[in-house]
Amino acid sequence: MKKPLILLMLIFSAFTLFSEEEYDFRKARWGMSFEEVLNSEEVEPLYSVKNEHITYRDSIFFKYYSFNYSFSDGKLSSIFVSFDDLFPLEKNNYFEEYNEIKKLYEKRYGKVSKSQTIWYNKKFKNSPDRINEAISKKHVNIGDAWILEKTVISLGIVVNDSGKVSIVVLYKEKIEGTMTEKDYLSEKI
Repeated sequence: MKKPLILLMLIFSAFTLFSEEEYDFRKARWGMSFEEVLNSEEVEPLYSVKNEHITYRDSIFFKYYSFNYSFSDGKLSSIFVSFDDLFPLEKNNYFEEYNEIKKLYEKRYGKVSKSQTIWYNKKFKNSPDRINEAISKKHVNIGDAWILEKTVISLGIVVNDSGKVSIVVLYKEKIEGTMTEKDYLSEKI
């Protein structure tokens, strides 16, 4: 009985992050006002600054993530997602977690439009079993992007100055004539 219940919970959770076709993210659409986005969520935000950003925290597939809606000229312009607390210090399975999240995105959005791996230090480049160490030492930058009709989604692994590793996703409105496909894909998360 537990397995069907867990499966139903996983499926329901997937729909909260990977929203229906009519939305660009959860229950929000590009160009919505601050109030419209605020009203589209069913929970209170962690914090917000009127007409600038709104931050929430949620979970999907037993993974916690925070997401930040950003506004430009009073309209929703980008969404930043950060999967938090994925990596116990003793485990360091960054690449495996990244690929697990990437598979969720591939199920929802299809084949990746662009993959990019940049080696800043090639010490571990030919040692696939040490990819997690390379990530933690900022030797490599790994990213994938999906270019959709109205949205560009960039998925990547980042390491902050204190050494904390996060998997992040940037959703940006795709506006014809403002950026080329190359610009969208090369923009840093």
